[in-house]
Amino acid sequence: MVATDTAADESRTMARLLPIMAAVFAGFLLIGLALPVLPLHLHDRLG
Repeated sequence: MVATDTAADESRTMARLLPIMAAVFAGFLLIGLALPVLPLHLHDRLG
């Protein structure tokens, strides 16, 4: 009985953390995709 309670608690915890983890991952991914473009843009504009 204790094992099933622990498994249910872990499942509930992961269900609550998953949207936060997905949002943080998406934020890092979007910023990371834009970073390689910045030096090229600055080099073309500033010489």
